[in-house]
Amino acid sequence: MKAIELTGLEGFQSMRVVEADKPKPGPNQVLIDVKTAGINFAELELTKGKYPALKPLPYIVGLEAAGIVAELVASKERQGRRQDHSHRFERRIR
Repeated sequence: MKAIELTGLEGFQSMRVVEADKPKPGPNQVLIDVKTAGINFAELELTKGKYPALKPLPYIVGLEAAGIVAELVASKERQGRRQDHSHRFERRIR
């Protein structure tokens, strides 16, 4: 899959498109087949070191995305339904 990786804190040029392994959802997590993703204001500030990093660099960014639920570990009830993703949603289901 394609992903945006943050490699440093030197601004927008610290982001690059990379090939990454498909993640596997853990308990109470979903895997979303992303159709649309964006870089939000917090992530742009993060590239300049003005927002706290969520984990050590380099790492894949992506606080916002929308797509279709591909896998759901705890239950199959949401499989195939449209799903919005935000960092808040991700934290809530963990």
